[in-house]
Amino acid sequence: LTHFVLRFTYFLVGAAVALAPLLTLPLETLLGRAGQVSILNQAVNGGDLWGMLARQTGAALGLFFWRGDAILRHNPAGRPLFDLFMLVPFLVGVIWCLKNWRRPAAALVLLWTAVMLGPTILAEDAPHFLRAVGILPAALLLPAIGLAQIWQWPRLPARWRQTLVIGLALGSLGVTARDYAAYARAPDTGYLFEQAARELAQTVNARGVNTAVYVDERYWSGWPSVPFLAANANVRRFTPEAGLPTLTPPAVVIAWPYDSRDFIPAALPERALVFAQAGPLARGDLEPEANPLYAKYVVSSAWPESAATAVFGSQLILLDSRVSLLDEQTMQVDLVWDAATAVTPPLTAFVHVLQEGEIVAQSDAPPGGGQWPAAWWRPGLQLHDRHILTLPEPFDPARGRIVIGWYDPATLIRLPVIDASGRSVGDAWEIEPR
Repeated sequence: LTHFVLRFTYFLVGAAVALAPLLTLPLETLLGRAGQVSILNQAVNGGDLWGMLARQTGAALGLFFWRGDAILRHNPAGRPLFDLFMLVPFLVGVIWCLKNWRRPAAALVLLWTAVMLGPTILAEDAPHFLRAVGILPAALLLPAIGLAQIWQWPRLPARWRQTLVIGLALGSLGVTARDYAAYARAPDTGYLFEQAARELAQTVNARGVNTAVYVDERYWSGWPSVPFLAANANVRRFTPEAGLPTLTPPAVVIAWPYDSRDFIPAALPERALVFAQAGPLARGDLEPEANPLYAKYVVSSAWPESAATAVFGSQLILLDSRVSLLDEQTMQVDLVWDAATAVTPPLTAFVHVLQEGEIVAQSDAPPGGGQWPAAWWRPGLQLHDRHILTLPEPFDPARGRIVIGWYDPATLIRLPVIDASGRSVGDAWEIEPR
């Protein structure tokens, strides 16, 4: 009796320590969510508690091999816990535990798995892998026990059973690697795990000690991964209401792209070159479409005015153009523009790759990928505009041409082009890779 009391006391002390953090939460917070998702809630079970319980139990048991959690944040959608290579070892492990249920180890595995399935059975959306995560320590032992039994099975020659176990293990490893490699590459996975926020932090960290990086306060307070990953000591947080100080090149501004950003051109020096670019796409759990997480503005020293090579519509001056082949079928075109006057109305820039007079690849977009409003143009404030094009085949300069220009998206009328000598050259300007 004394031994039992001592062990029970140990259990109570351990349970108290494990549950102590929960005591800091209000009871409403602790139990509120449980009441919302419990199958005891009539709004969840639809008045059919026992039918709901049977369906939930079936779905929970099916998580092992039939169908896993469909929520992409938790799991490759629908992938069960184990693949078919582990089916036989799993069943052998279950049978062994059932036959040896009097052994404490076997009983613990079965009891642990059954009890820890409870949270997903008793809450909606079974199988829910976050609620069922407690089964993992025991459930993973079941196919391991099965593999051990097959390895020791006396009815098969040693070489056969060992080859079988190794083959099952390698097959399972291959299928698992395939499934999770595809899961990691899926765009939706990147959205759900805030890949764009990670890239924001990488952008901040990539800047040197001489570059001031201004980050909208919303990213610091709204995305915990950003301040956790951003290690650049030159980060300066700002709010749109307070605006920015006068920027001295080099500088970078990370801005929220869905409100007015007129404080940005107001903070730029009289002459500067700005690389405007939309950040990577992000999507919240309840948002139907992905959108850029941020807008980036890299401020550097301006190009000399003497670099002008062509003028478009007496408004926009081309200072530089560079074509880079990132790979055989990806072309990057970088253009540097200055404005002779204010630019109205909003215009769209185009970069077309022509082959035998036909367009084979194109990028038509507002300046800066939509991050440079028409009202921001002014003489001396230059824009570095980047276009990425996907080619149907490797670019051949002997057969292909690259032309650029501007047009009014409302009328599709292109701006006329004048070269550096003042000669009219039509409504497009040809550039060459260099």
